Amino acid sequence: GPTVSPPHSEPPAVFVVAPNNSVIYPTIHFADIGHLEDERIALLASYISQETAVQETPGAGFDHLCRRLDGFWGQAVGNVYAERIDPMRGRGAVKPYSVLQ
Repeated sequence: GPTVSPPHSEPPAVFVVAPNNSVIYPTIHFADIGHLEDERIALLASYISQETAVQETPGAGFDHLCRRLDGFWGQAVGNVYAERIDPMRGRGAVKPYSVLQ
């Protein structure tokens, strides 16, 4: 159905979360997720099929995988846990100014 808010006058800035693996590519934005890590892992683990696949493929569940990688990125930027986020490249989503605060 229709929304109550008017449409955007231009495409919004869209950010993507880096895949939860060790693929290294240039990232300039990091989010401090220390206060959300437990909740984030519980949410991911609630997808039983995904949790099972993660346990079978790398040999560890989301708890181990997330804490290790999020801890690595957190240490790199001075936090306990951090998540890489990057601007979506395309469709007018990259802005010529900072939209992160």
